Amino acid sequence: MSGHKSTDQTGKLHSVIFDMDGVIVDSHPAHRRAWQQFLETLGRNVSEDDLKYILDGRKRSEILSHFFGELNESEIREYGNRKDRFFQQISLDVKPVEGVLDLLDDLKERSVALCLATSAGESRTWTTLHRLRLNRHFKVIVTGNDVAEGKPDPAIYRLACRKLGVSPRLKTLYPV
Repeated sequence: MSGHKSTDQTGKLHSVIFDMDGVIVDSHPAHRRAWQQFLETLGRNVSEDDLKYILDGRKRSEILSHFFGELNESEIREYGNRKDRFFQQISLDVKPVEGVLDLLDDLKERSVALCLATSAGESRTWTTLHRLRLNRHFKVIVTGNDVAEGKPDPAIYRLACRKLGVSPRLKTLYPV
């Protein structure tokens, strides 16, 4: 599971930062299908290996540039909206990762502050979280709209830590 956790001086876990797609939400198959269908409408037949690029936490503008080269803001918005329509048709297949609801409930019962840090846009993030009733678990939610660079750039995690009130430089902050 991808995420970060932080403990205090007593060793008590007090915060965890989760990613959304592929970590708390089993959305990778739906994203693959939506991107593939969208790209096919533009005459781009892509292999499964080519589609792996979309699952690395990148922002939509980076993914579109990967497949189409340099695009202006209007093209990025138009293509993004078209891709979103494909995803919306498929998104009802998206479910929480097995066992994640129990984990989130357990952490919440232990008063662990939970944060979601996702490269997904704000609209899709909130739509997904509300539909799956996951939003109630997170004290802080940071989306791709909140930072300039997508993952693997650490800006989204630094912002998440700042909003949680924890230092990203803690030696006890490490991948789960």
